[in-house]
Amino acid sequence: MLITARDVPEKGARVLRICGDLGNEAMNEFVEELGDLLGMDGGRVVLDFAEVGMLCSRALGALVQSHQRFTQRRGGHILIAAPDPNVEQVLRVTNLHRVMPIHPSVEGALETFASSTIPLTRRGTAPESR
Repeated sequence: MLITARDVPEKGARVLRICGDLGNEAMNEFVEELGDLLGMDGGRVVLDFAEVGMLCSRALGALVQSHQRFTQRRGGHILIAAPDPNVEQVLRVTNLHRVMPIHPSVEGALETFASSTIPLTRRGTAPESR
């Protein structure tokens, strides 16, 4: 399992590309890396699941914890992009798609951020007045 990050400044977002299955053997690394990459305050993040073939229950728990820590406590926003049909089904059955919306592509998720009113500012800082 490998997670790579790239910033997309024109969309005010960061894309985390996750490569490999998220089974029990990858959980410690997944939780640690995801926590580090989501450690910033607020912001917009797209989780690119195009190369994730399966999720174990611990991975679902890690996603829930990450969502709580990053969005509810830090004012961030997370979208999931390009999941495999089986992974998408798991996300929908567990209702995770309600808190982390699913998009068919990374580009589509980034466009959602670009066309939305989701703030670019970090939680606790007011947007500058014009």
